[in-house]
Amino acid sequence: METYGLVKQVNDGTAVVKVVRESSCGGNCAACNACGNREILTVVKNPMGAKCGDVVRITSCSRQVLKSAFILYFLPILVFITVYLVSSRYLERMFSICFSVVLVGFFYFVLKKCEKKLIIDSEITDIIHN
Repeated sequence: METYGLVKQVNDGTAVVKVVRESSCGGNCAACNACGNREILTVVKNPMGAKCGDVVRITSCSRQVLKSAFILYFLPILVFITVYLVSSRYLERMFSICFSVVLVGFFYFVLKKCEKKLIIDSEITDIIHN
């Protein structure tokens, strides 16, 4: 996956780059005002030696991006449905729903503790212009 950004800070072998977060609608729908600030700062590897103010191309492994999306979006739904179906055999409906929500919350808590393993390695692959 590729995106472009502006180098804001350079450190040893890495750079802090400001990128515009992609939206699913393409950024031109009436609800885009609800998206808020779409600019984010990200730390990337800097093998090209980019300097502050450079516009750069950033590349990340599509496999890592898809794996992270699967873990962050699909697995919680799967956890919720599975816990609900199993617990509904033993508990009332409302307790099953609450139990499922609590376990999904616990799932995200564990993910937060393991977030270092979910970091997507991105690097600067080209300096567009200074």
